[in-house]
Amino acid sequence: MEHRPSPQPLPAALTAPAEEGHRGLYPHLDPGWASISRGVLVCDECCSVHRSLGRHISIVKHLRHSAWPPTLLQMVHTLASNGANSIWEHSLLDPAQVQSGRRKANPQDKVHPIKSEFIRAKYQMLAFVHKLPCRDDDGVTAKDLSKQLHSSVRTGNLETCLRLLSLGAQANF
Repeated sequence: MEHRPSPQPLPAALTAPAEEGHRGLYPHLDPGWASISRGVLVCDECCSVHRSLGRHISIVKHLRHSAWPPTLLQMVHTLASNGANSIWEHSLLDPAQVQSGRRKANPQDKVHPIKSEFIRAKYQMLAFVHKLPCRDDDGVTAKDLSKQLHSSVRTGNLETCLRLLSLGAQANF
């Protein structure tokens, strides 16, 4: 018989209306879901798109109706509170790097196709993640990133770990 943790009270920061820049697609909406693998909170509407991406890209869990192990809840709280969304939207946040024609979806936009295309670009294609320079003499490889991740995990710095994963570090290194 599998032991399921009992539902834990959620930190107020996870259930309160979101602050600008720290809550997935629409920071002003009250999020009902968390993407555990991306460290962001999402609304009911966007949850369906996250589910369609597959569990290998985004694992979603309801904030109020799911059982949360305390350590997992703390991880999501820490990542969401410290701006995990800025990792996934890096190039959209820097005016000097804004790609022509790319913009964040608006709350008024329809889920299909606008919001779903944006979410796919953001989490599946990693279109807005900071890219490392690709020079022959650079020497930064997935192996190097994976070694950094292995070291970073021991420090408990979740934001650094998430950033390294977004750059291509392998979790199973």
